[in-house]
This record gives sequence, structure tokens and C-alpha cells, in this order.
Amino acid sequence: MIRALDAADWRRWREVRRRALAEAPEAFGSTLAGTEEREQAEGEEPFWRGYFRLPGAALIAERDGRTVGMVRLVLPEQPGGPAELVSMWVAPEERGRGTGRALLDACAEHLARSHPSTPLRLDVRTANTAAQALYRSCGYVDIGGNPEDESERRMLRPAARPS
Repeated sequence: MIRALDAADWRRWREVRRRALAEAPEAFGSTLAGTEEREQAEGEEPFWRGYFRLPGAALIAERDGRTVGMVRLVLPEQPGGPAELVSMWVAPEERGRGTGRALLDACAEHLARSHPSTPLRLDVRTANTAAQALYRSCGYVDIGGNPEDESERRMLRPAARPS
């Protein structure tokens, strides 16, 4: 089941984000140690509530009462710009069970409802070929390297067509 979180759910986001950073440190631009430092400096609750300030959606995947995946959809700051997917992660025991696809589909559906002519962009580590394959199967195309990080590829899913 895919569920949207809000600022009141900051503890739940903290739990899954920390697990993701510990399990797959190479997949993210931040580290668990750096996150813990920022959390301590800013205060635990204000730091984690900060994830919900940007417009968009924070989604988690649940199975049997456990959080097994997450993704953050960030709506564009400038009109005409792409929305972005960040913080995508699926627990190792959940991979290959459709959870990643369900999270991606939920983001695309949210975007189609709120910003129907907006494309969706993401950056993925070049070495993460499994994630790249998932993204391609969900309609994303590789549009080149990330100009801000040479270890990443940039992928884009075209805007949903009006029905």
C-alpha cells in the first residue's frame, strides 16, 4: 500500500530515511552521519518536518504494517520546469515485488492530477543499473549525465497527456 505522509508523520519519514541511508549510502547525495549532524544542529523535529516544506508529496510503501519504501515528489519551483523525484528507496527484501513501480506510479498519478503538463525528472547513480531498468520500464528516458554530479545519470518521464 502506498501512503502519503505530511509533517505530522515526520517520525515515520525519519525512520525510513535513516534506514535507507544506512542500507544504501551510495544511492544518496547525503549520508546518515551528515543527516544526524544536521538533525542535532537544527533540532530533531524541526529538521525532519523540513522535508515537508517543499510543495509535492512524500510517499511511503507499506507491507504488513512495515514501511518498505519511500519517495519524495518535489513540484517545480518555476512554471514550465520539471517536477523531481528524490529519495527513492525500496527495502532489499521488497525489491522485485512491484513496490518501486507502485511508488513511481503514485508519483506520476499525483503529478498528473496537480500539474498535468509537467514532466518528471530524476537523477540516478550510474552504477545503479537495476534502478535505471525500473525507471526505463516506467517510461523514463536517459537524457544524459547530471551536470551537478558526474556519478549520476539524469532521466525524464514526459508529461502526462491530457485525457
